[in-house]
Amino acid sequence: MSRGDAQWLICIIFIICGLSYYGYRQWNAPPQTAIIGKAWVIDGDTVVISSIHIRLEGIDAPETDQTCADANGKSWLCGQTATRALRSFIGGRELTCDKRAEDKYGRALAVCKLPDGSDVNAWLVRQGWALATGFVKMYESEQDEAEAAKRGIWAGTFTPPWKWRQEHPRRNASPQRMPVDIEQHAGSAIPQLVIPDPARLGKADDRTNAAVDAAVLAMTPSE
Repeated sequence: MSRGDAQWLICIIFIICGLSYYGYRQWNAPPQTAIIGKAWVIDGDTVVISSIHIRLEGIDAPETDQTCADANGKSWLCGQTATRALRSFIGGRELTCDKRAEDKYGRALAVCKLPDGSDVNAWLVRQGWALATGFVKMYESEQDEAEAAKRGIWAGTFTPPWKWRQEHPRRNASPQRMPVDIEQHAGSAIPQLVIPDPARLGKADDRTNAAVDAAVLAMTPSE
């Protein structure tokens, strides 16, 4: 091996070690803030706890109005199905969400877990209701499992959520961060939307869920 080849090999080894260390730090980084409480499911990768919007980190689920195709090419509402699957999985139980950062809209980026320690983010990807995202894909193995088993959206064909958003921009989406308490619109202040506390609602019917989801969705960034 020539001296030049040896230098390239050493360089590649350093790069691999650096990426491995970065992934390890990201995965094992201590949570900045723990958000605990009953969650209201907004869509397949967004929940609200005590008026805090939380975007599940490392995953991307189909948008609420997104459609996919089944194995026979028939269109189905995969976005709404993913939302219902998440709502059913949580089942009114308390979540503990470890906040890692904030996105450009001011939403908390977090890994959320159920009282038994189940990783909600991982479950969504494993069941085929979300895709793994990020430079270091924390849930790549779960995605491989879902794809191999043809679960969820993997049972047919679909457009990745990030590409679907580009093709279907939401007309009322704002590129700016949304304020927490009030929003200025047409020169007047609109009070913050109050999210019902799931712990006090009991079993809300589908119409109640749909009405609140629609209201919250109108105030939630499409991403």
